[in-house]
Amino acid sequence: MSRFNLPVFKASAPASVDQLIARALHAEEIYSAVLGDAASTEEFKAIIANDLPLMQDANHVRGLPADLQLPVPQLIANIRSIYDPRGLTCRQIVFENARIPESLRAQFAQHNFVGWPGQLWSMKQPQNILPRADLSVIPARASFTKARELAEAYCASTETGRTNAAYVQQFAESCLRRYDDPRTEGLLALDGTSPVGLLDFVTAGETGFIAHVFVHPQQQRKKVATTLLAHALDLAARSRVRNVLLFCARLDEPAEKLYAHTGFVAVAPVESLVLAAEPT
Repeated sequence: MSRFNLPVFKASAPASVDQLIARALHAEEIYSAVLGDAASTEEFKAIIANDLPLMQDANHVRGLPADLQLPVPQLIANIRSIYDPRGLTCRQIVFENARIPESLRAQFAQHNFVGWPGQLWSMKQPQNILPRADLSVIPARASFTKARELAEAYCASTETGRTNAAYVQQFAESCLRRYDDPRTEGLLALDGTSPVGLLDFVTAGETGFIAHVFVHPQQQRKKVATTLLAHALDLAARSRVRNVLLFCARLDEPAEKLYAHTGFVAVAPVESLVLAAEPT
Protein backbone atom coordinates (compact mmCIF):
# COMPACT_ATOMS: atom_id res chain seq x y z
CA MET A 1 0.00 0.00 0.00
CA SER A 2 2.99 2.29 0.31
CA ARG A 3 3.03 2.89 -3.42
CA PHE A 4 0.28 5.53 -3.14
CA ASN A 5 1.78 9.00 -3.00
CA LEU A 6 -0.60 11.88 -3.62
CA PRO A 7 0.25 15.53 -3.02
CA VAL A 8 -2.01 17.83 -1.04
CA PHE A 9 -3.07 20.75 -3.24
CA LYS A 10 -2.92 24.11 -1.49
CA ALA A 11 -4.93 27.20 -2.40
CA SER A 12 -3.00 30.03 -4.03
CA ALA A 13 -3.52 33.69 -4.84
CA PRO A 14 -5.96 34.79 -7.59
CA ALA A 15 -4.56 34.09 -11.03
CA SER A 16 -5.26 34.69 -14.70
CA VAL A 17 -7.84 32.80 -16.72
CA ASP A 18 -5.14 30.67 -18.35
CA GLN A 19 -3.64 29.83 -14.97
CA LEU A 20 -7.02 28.86 -13.55
CA ILE A 21 -7.68 26.63 -16.53
CA ALA A 22 -4.25 25.09 -16.16
CA ARG A 23 -4.92 24.27 -12.53
CA ALA A 24 -8.35 22.88 -13.26
CA LEU A 25 -6.97 20.63 -15.99
CA HIS A 26 -3.68 19.45 -14.61
CA ALA A 27 -4.22 18.39 -11.00
CA GLU A 28 -3.77 14.63 -10.91
CA GLU A 29 -4.85 14.59 -14.57
CA ILE A 30 -8.56 14.75 -13.73
CA TYR A 31 -9.21 18.26 -12.42
CA SER A 32 -10.45 18.89 -15.89
CA ALA A 33 -12.97 20.99 -17.71
CA VAL A 34 -12.69 19.80 -21.29
CA LEU A 35 -15.94 20.77 -22.94
CA GLY A 36 -15.93 18.29 -25.79
CA ASP A 37 -14.24 17.58 -29.08
CA ALA A 38 -16.06 20.40 -30.87
CA ALA A 39 -15.41 23.06 -28.25
CA SER A 40 -12.80 25.67 -29.13
CA THR A 41 -10.26 27.12 -26.75
CA GLU A 42 -12.06 30.48 -26.88
CA GLU A 43 -15.36 28.88 -25.89
CA PHE A 44 -13.53 27.10 -23.13
CA LYS A 45 -11.98 30.34 -21.87
CA ALA A 46 -15.34 32.09 -21.99
CA ILE A 47 -16.92 29.55 -19.66
CA ILE A 48 -14.07 29.78 -17.15
CA ALA A 49 -13.93 33.58 -17.37
CA ASN A 50 -17.63 33.69 -16.56
CA ASP A 51 -16.87 31.94 -13.28
CA LEU A 52 -13.58 33.70 -12.56
CA PRO A 53 -14.76 35.52 -9.40
CA LEU A 54 -15.97 32.23 -7.93
CA MET A 55 -12.96 30.21 -8.99
CA GLN A 56 -10.55 32.70 -7.44
CA ASP A 57 -12.05 31.91 -4.05
CA ALA A 58 -9.53 29.82 -2.12
CA ASN A 59 -12.31 27.44 -1.07
CA HIS A 60 -13.05 26.49 -4.66
CA VAL A 61 -9.69 26.32 -6.43
CA ARG A 62 -6.62 24.40 -5.39
CA GLY A 63 -3.55 25.79 -7.13
CA LEU A 64 -0.47 24.15 -8.57
CA PRO A 65 3.12 25.42 -8.89
CA ALA A 66 3.73 27.72 -11.85
CA ASP A 67 6.10 25.26 -13.51
CA LEU A 68 3.21 22.81 -13.91
CA GLN A 69 1.07 25.28 -15.83
CA LEU A 70 0.96 24.84 -19.60
CA PRO A 71 -0.78 26.70 -22.44
CA VAL A 72 -4.45 25.76 -22.63
CA PRO A 73 -4.28 23.95 -26.02
CA GLN A 74 -1.40 21.80 -24.78
CA LEU A 75 -3.27 20.94 -21.58
CA ILE A 76 -6.34 19.91 -23.54
CA ALA A 77 -4.16 17.78 -25.82
CA ASN A 78 -2.51 16.16 -22.79
CA ILE A 79 -5.83 15.27 -21.20
CA ARG A 80 -7.14 13.79 -24.43
CA SER A 81 -3.95 11.80 -24.98
CA ILE A 82 -4.42 10.22 -21.55
CA TYR A 83 -8.08 9.31 -21.80
CA ASP A 84 -9.11 9.04 -25.44
CA PRO A 85 -6.97 6.00 -26.41
CA ARG A 86 -8.67 4.08 -23.61
CA GLY A 87 -12.12 5.20 -24.71
CA LEU A 88 -12.52 7.08 -21.43
CA THR A 89 -13.02 10.83 -21.48
CA CYS A 90 -13.00 13.03 -18.42
CA ARG A 91 -15.16 15.87 -19.68
CA GLN A 92 -15.57 18.18 -16.76
CA ILE A 93 -15.27 18.74 -13.07
CA VAL A 94 -17.30 21.80 -12.13
CA PHE A 95 -16.22 23.40 -8.91
CA GLU A 96 -18.85 24.16 -6.31
CA ASN A 97 -21.06 27.13 -7.26
CA ALA A 98 -19.82 27.17 -10.85
CA ARG A 99 -22.53 27.52 -13.49
CA ILE A 100 -23.06 25.08 -16.37
CA PRO A 101 -24.91 26.48 -19.41
CA GLU A 102 -28.04 24.54 -20.32
CA SER A 103 -26.59 23.82 -23.76
CA LEU A 104 -23.71 21.94 -22.15
CA ARG A 105 -26.02 20.03 -19.83
CA ALA A 106 -27.94 18.88 -22.89
CA GLN A 107 -24.71 17.92 -24.66
CA PHE A 108 -23.58 15.80 -21.72
CA ALA A 109 -26.99 14.16 -21.41
CA GLN A 110 -26.84 13.02 -25.03
CA HIS A 111 -23.74 10.96 -24.24
CA ASN A 112 -25.14 9.35 -21.08
CA PHE A 113 -22.58 11.07 -18.89
CA VAL A 114 -22.82 10.46 -15.19
CA GLY A 115 -22.76 13.40 -12.80
CA TRP A 116 -23.23 13.83 -9.09
CA PRO A 117 -22.54 16.52 -6.47
CA GLY A 118 -19.99 15.78 -3.86
CA GLN A 119 -16.61 16.24 -2.25
CA LEU A 120 -13.37 15.16 -3.91
CA TRP A 121 -11.09 13.14 -1.65
CA SER A 122 -7.63 11.77 -2.34
CA MET A 123 -5.64 8.99 -0.74
CA LYS A 124 -2.69 10.55 1.06
CA GLN A 125 -1.42 8.03 3.58
CA PRO A 126 -3.18 4.66 3.34
CA GLN A 127 -4.03 3.13 6.68
CA ASN A 128 -4.37 -0.51 7.57
CA ILE A 129 -8.05 -1.21 6.94
CA LEU A 130 -9.38 -4.38 8.55
CA PRO A 131 -12.23 -5.91 6.54
CA ARG A 132 -14.94 -8.12 7.96
CA ALA A 133 -13.86 -11.72 7.52
CA ASP A 134 -17.43 -13.00 7.22
CA LEU A 135 -18.24 -10.96 4.10
CA SER A 136 -17.61 -12.25 0.59
CA VAL A 137 -16.59 -9.66 -2.01
CA ILE A 138 -17.12 -10.57 -5.67
CA PRO A 139 -17.27 -8.65 -8.97
CA ALA A 140 -20.71 -7.05 -9.26
CA ARG A 141 -21.09 -8.14 -12.87
CA ALA A 142 -20.80 -11.74 -11.66
CA SER A 143 -24.14 -11.33 -9.88
CA PHE A 144 -25.87 -8.48 -11.67
CA THR A 145 -29.28 -9.40 -10.21
CA LYS A 146 -28.03 -9.06 -6.63
CA ALA A 147 -26.29 -5.79 -7.48
CA ARG A 148 -29.56 -4.40 -8.84
CA GLU A 149 -31.40 -5.63 -5.76
CA LEU A 150 -28.98 -3.77 -3.50
CA ALA A 151 -29.06 -0.57 -5.58
CA GLU A 152 -32.85 -0.57 -5.46
CA ALA A 153 -32.90 -1.17 -1.71
CA TYR A 154 -30.40 1.64 -1.17
CA CYS A 155 -32.15 4.32 -3.19
CA ALA A 156 -35.60 3.23 -1.95
CA SER A 157 -34.39 4.13 1.54
CA THR A 158 -33.96 7.78 0.55
CA GLU A 159 -36.76 10.30 0.87
CA THR A 160 -36.99 10.70 -2.91
CA GLY A 161 -37.06 6.96 -3.42
CA ARG A 162 -39.85 6.44 -0.92
CA THR A 163 -42.11 8.81 -2.84
CA ASN A 164 -41.08 7.96 -6.38
CA ALA A 165 -40.90 4.33 -7.46
CA ALA A 166 -39.77 5.29 -10.97
CA TYR A 167 -36.76 7.08 -9.47
CA VAL A 168 -35.67 3.89 -7.74
CA GLN A 169 -35.63 1.86 -10.93
CA GLN A 170 -33.99 4.63 -12.98
CA PHE A 171 -31.29 5.26 -10.39
CA ALA A 172 -30.48 1.58 -9.98
CA GLU A 173 -30.22 1.02 -13.72
CA SER A 174 -28.02 4.09 -14.23
CA CYS A 175 -25.68 2.90 -11.48
CA LEU A 176 -25.32 -0.54 -13.00
CA ARG A 177 -25.14 0.47 -16.66
CA ARG A 178 -21.50 1.44 -16.22
CA TYR A 179 -20.51 -2.20 -15.75
CA ASP A 180 -20.80 -2.61 -19.51
CA ASP A 181 -17.53 -0.67 -19.63
CA PRO A 182 -14.53 -2.89 -18.77
CA ARG A 183 -12.84 0.06 -17.07
CA THR A 184 -15.51 0.05 -14.38
CA GLU A 185 -15.30 -2.68 -11.78
CA GLY A 186 -18.11 -3.17 -9.31
CA LEU A 187 -17.37 -4.89 -6.02
CA LEU A 188 -20.37 -6.57 -4.40
CA ALA A 189 -20.30 -7.53 -0.71
CA LEU A 190 -22.37 -10.56 0.27
CA ASP A 191 -23.39 -11.60 3.77
CA GLY A 192 -24.10 -15.24 3.01
CA THR A 193 -26.23 -14.87 -0.11
CA SER A 194 -27.64 -11.43 0.74
CA PRO A 195 -26.15 -8.35 -1.00
CA VAL A 196 -25.13 -5.80 1.64
CA GLY A 197 -22.71 -3.43 -0.12
CA LEU A 198 -21.68 -2.21 -3.57
CA LEU A 199 -18.66 -0.16 -4.64
CA ASP A 200 -17.76 1.25 -8.07
CA PHE A 201 -14.09 1.42 -9.01
CA VAL A 202 -13.22 3.18 -12.29
CA THR A 203 -9.69 3.18 -13.70
CA ALA A 204 -8.02 5.54 -16.15
CA GLY A 205 -4.34 4.83 -16.54
CA GLU A 206 -2.63 5.21 -13.17
CA THR A 207 -5.65 6.93 -11.62
CA GLY A 208 -8.47 5.10 -9.90
CA PHE A 209 -11.83 6.51 -8.89
CA ILE A 210 -14.01 5.12 -6.13
CA ALA A 211 -17.24 6.51 -7.46
CA HIS A 212 -20.08 5.09 -5.36
CA VAL A 213 -20.30 3.18 -2.10
CA PHE A 214 -23.76 1.78 -1.37
CA VAL A 215 -24.57 -0.02 1.88
CA HIS A 216 -27.86 -1.78 2.54
CA PRO A 217 -29.91 0.34 5.01
CA GLN A 218 -30.06 -2.56 7.48
CA GLN A 219 -26.30 -3.12 7.32
CA GLN A 220 -25.04 0.39 8.07
CA ARG A 221 -22.33 0.85 10.72
CA LYS A 222 -21.29 -2.79 10.35
CA LYS A 223 -17.98 -2.24 8.50
CA VAL A 224 -19.46 -3.05 5.09
CA ALA A 225 -18.10 0.14 3.49
CA THR A 226 -14.74 -0.35 5.20
CA THR A 227 -14.54 -3.89 3.82
CA LEU A 228 -15.31 -2.69 0.29
CA LEU A 229 -12.73 0.10 0.58
CA ALA A 230 -10.10 -2.40 1.70
CA HIS A 231 -10.77 -4.62 -1.31
CA ALA A 232 -10.77 -1.64 -3.71
CA LEU A 233 -7.43 -0.39 -2.40
CA ASP A 234 -5.98 -3.90 -2.58
CA LEU A 235 -7.20 -4.10 -6.17
CA ALA A 236 -5.46 -0.80 -6.90
CA ALA A 237 -2.24 -1.83 -5.18
CA ARG A 238 -2.03 -5.00 -7.30
CA SER A 239 -2.59 -3.11 -10.56
CA ARG A 240 -1.05 -0.15 -12.36
CA VAL A 241 -3.17 2.32 -10.36
CA ARG A 242 -1.06 4.62 -8.20
CA ASN A 243 -3.49 7.41 -7.35
CA VAL A 244 -6.88 6.77 -5.79
CA LEU A 245 -9.57 9.45 -5.72
CA LEU A 246 -12.95 9.19 -4.07
CA PHE A 247 -16.16 11.14 -4.48
CA CYS A 248 -18.31 11.61 -1.39
CA ALA A 249 -21.86 12.93 -1.43
CA ARG A 250 -21.90 16.45 -0.07
CA LEU A 251 -22.60 16.76 3.65
CA ASP A 252 -22.53 12.99 4.12
CA GLU A 253 -20.98 13.18 7.57
CA PRO A 254 -20.81 9.42 8.33
CA ALA A 255 -19.03 8.78 5.03
CA GLU A 256 -16.67 11.70 5.59
CA LYS A 257 -15.67 10.29 8.97
CA LEU A 258 -15.13 6.85 7.46
CA TYR A 259 -12.96 8.16 4.63
CA ALA A 260 -10.94 10.38 6.94
CA HIS A 261 -10.36 7.42 9.27
CA THR A 262 -9.15 5.22 6.43
CA GLY A 263 -6.65 7.75 5.11
CA PHE A 264 -8.56 9.80 2.54
CA VAL A 265 -8.14 13.57 2.61
CA ALA A 266 -10.74 16.08 1.39
CA VAL A 267 -9.32 17.98 -1.58
CA ALA A 268 -12.04 20.16 -3.09
CA PRO A 269 -15.82 20.48 -3.29
CA VAL A 270 -17.31 19.72 -6.70
CA GLU A 271 -20.71 20.35 -8.14
CA SER A 272 -20.59 17.49 -10.61
CA LEU A 273 -18.16 15.04 -12.11
CA VAL A 274 -18.61 14.03 -15.72
CA LEU A 275 -16.71 10.85 -16.47
CA ALA A 276 -17.92 8.31 -18.98
CA ALA A 277 -16.93 6.02 -21.80
CA GLU A 278 -17.54 7.41 -25.24
CA PRO A 279 -20.29 5.54 -27.11
CA THR A 280 -18.94 3.11 -29.69
